[in-house]
Amino acid sequence: RFNVDESGTFWFSDTPQVPGSSHWGNACVRIC
Repeated sequence: RFNVDESGTFWFSDTPQVPGSSHWGNACVRIC
């Protein structure tokens, strides 16, 4: 069994902390 210690969202981009940001080569915003 696992316990979640932290959770959050980040974007696959040059500025992962900025919501909705994307890398210059990506047509779509990608999040994890």
